[in-house]
This record gives sequence, C-alpha cells and structure tokens, in this order.
Amino acid sequence: MNLVCFANKDSTSIIDTKGVFYPLKSIWKGKNGRISWSRAGFEEDDVHAFLERYEIFLGFSKFSADSVRFFHKIYWNTPIMGSLEDKVLANVTPEKATYPRFQSYVMEIEINNLFDDIDFIGGIEMRGAKLIGLGNKENDAYLSFKRKNKEFVKILSKSFVIYPDRISSALASATIVCREDSIYHPGLQMNYVNESRELSLVRAGEGKIKSPYYDSFHNLDIYSEAIYWKMDLPNINFETIKGVSGLGRATFESSSYFSESRYMRLQGIDPMNPLLRIKKYADRYNVREVSVQGLSEEMLLPQEQVIAMLVNLSNKGFLIYDRDEKRARIKEKLFDYINAVNRKVDYDVIQFNSETYRYQNASLELDSFGLKLYGVPIVYLSDSQNVFVYPKKMKN
Repeated sequence: MNLVCFANKDSTSIIDTKGVFYPLKSIWKGKNGRISWSRAGFEEDDVHAFLERYEIFLGFSKFSADSVRFFHKIYWNTPIMGSLEDKVLANVTPEKATYPRFQSYVMEIEINNLFDDIDFIGGIEMRGAKLIGLGNKENDAYLSFKRKNKEFVKILSKSFVIYPDRISSALASATIVCREDSIYHPGLQMNYVNESRELSLVRAGEGKIKSPYYDSFHNLDIYSEAIYWKMDLPNINFETIKGVSGLGRATFESSSYFSESRYMRLQGIDPMNPLLRIKKYADRYNVREVSVQGLSEEMLLPQEQVIAMLVNLSNKGFLIYDRDEKRARIKEKLFDYINAVNRKVDYDVIQFNSETYRYQNASLELDSFGLKLYGVPIVYLSDSQNVFVYPKKMKN
C-alpha cells in the first residue's frame, strides 16, 4: 500500500509499504517502503530513502525512522545508512522545503569530484532541498580544492551547504598550501560558485573571523577583507569584499613586527599587560593552549571578561581563539612581543599598508608564490632612525 499524510497544500507519502494499524492506540507500525524528495523539487528516482521498520502515531503529522538507506544519485549511487525524519507542514514550496530530513551515521563519507577538482569528506544531512556536509565535535567536514591534481586549498567546517551550483559555509577554517608552508585562517565565511569556478574566503564578522591570515611562507600577518581565487587562473587576489565598496585597504605585517605603542594600548589601564598574563599562565603550567575556565580561575576574573580579552588578542594576531571550545592556541608572536619590549630579541617595524580603488591589494602568483602588493605609498624600515622607502611611481 501507499501511506499518505495530508496537510494544507503539503503531503508526504511512503510508497510500497506494509504494516499493522492499532486504531485504539492510533499507531501504525510499518515495514519497508520508500520516501522521495519530490516535495523538495527532486526527481523521485534521484533522491530517495528506503525504510526498514518505523512507527507513526497518527496524532502527529511527523515520524522518524532508523536504519534508513539513502540515495542521492546526483552525487553517489551506493546507499548511505542513517536516520530519517519527516513532517508535513502547511504551504510548503520546493525551494523552502525543510523535510524530509536524513542524517548519516558515518561521518567520513567521500564524494570525489563534488565539483571539478573539489572533493568532500564528512557526514551527510539532507534537509529538504539542502544537502549539508556535516562535521561533529571530533572531526570537521572537509573540502579539498585541487590545482594540477594536487591539494591546494583545504577547508574545514562543522557545516557546508551544498547547492547544485555552489557551496557555502558561515564559518570555516582555510589552509592554502605554499610548498612546505601555508596561508591559514581559523574562521572565515566561505563561498564557491561553480559557474565562475571562484572560491571566496571572507574575513568579516566578530571573534576569530577578525584574526589576520597567517602566512608562514612570507612570514606575514595579513589583514585583508577577502581572498578570491578563480580556479582556472594562476593567481589569488587579496582585496576588499566584492560589491561593498570600491575602496580597498589591507595591511601586510611582518611576523616579527613590534610596536611599543601597540603593546601599551593592549594594557590600557590594567595593572598587567594581557600578553604577560597569558605568558605567565603558559609558563606556569607548561602549555601552549589555554582555556577560558582555566584563565578565569587563575586571574580571578569573570569568564566574559576573559573571553573579551582572548578575542581582542586573537584579532591582533597573538593567538587563535576558538569560541565553540572556549580555548585559545598561543602563537609564537606573543612571546616574541614580550621579548621585544624587554629588548631580548631583534624585531622589525616592516608593515605594508595598501590602499587601492577597484583593484586588488595584493596578488599571490601560484607558480612562484611571489606576492605582489599594490597601492603602498611608503614602507618604514626603522622608526627610531626614520628610515623608509617609497615607490618612484605609484600605479594604483
């Protein structure tokens, strides 16, 4: 039989099922059957799930089932085991459909060539019309962007939304491979559009998203709004967010950069500089990763105040703060800054401030990994001796 549940302009069906109905309990105990995602705009044979055993209480317009075999033939042909939930809602259109829902048991499902030169590993959730790549507490979902058949960009996230023509994530970490080094950011808004084959990594928002890009190949901290890469082109551009403003500003700062005035601004009116507080804790417990709870107890400060301190230091590039885990990984820059203020190590003041209009601030050449900067009017080599260089001619 076919079992159908109706609501206002919406319905769901279990095709070719059988079972037993208990009218006094209003319970249907079913066996076998198939559910399609036609309500979400897919062909019945493309996206569907096979049930084994399930139970429906007829007082509700929803039900769930375990040990479901799920097919999405656009991306794979073998079944994925998981759980299913379905619910009938009023006035649902295919574009806004959020049911049926399927979630895989396994979190290491591989989809090769999700798009050309893009592979996926992670869990799978089908939420109505949306295919979502899932991570969990232990492992993030993973996208691999290839160049010349080698992994070039690695992106990790708890959640990727996979559309027929694009991929997006509200918060993802990204690593761009530069030979033995990398350009890394712990939290970005990520978007890939397949028509233009363009990947965008946008640094916009609060928390770790405001941290700089960490470039170990050029020994730079890069404060740029966004990175754009068209996968068929041999360069990556650092520039302002497209469509926001024609004026683009970016700062490229040496990893050994030190500014005493910046150090004093971090302290403000506090009795001890926050960099010293973090170092004191790290040295005492011999750790390079600190927790909000541990610092709160050590410093006798409320956790909200500790979080604000860690977010600020993360934005300045001294550590990498994970808001979900409430933990921070200390960067070597924090210790270098303290040593520099005590004149124990050499440091520099090299900082490239780029300002352009309707043009990129920098371009990374992927064959040589040379970094070209644009719109830089002056570069200080020594602030104490007032030594600087400037271009003979400005092009942008």
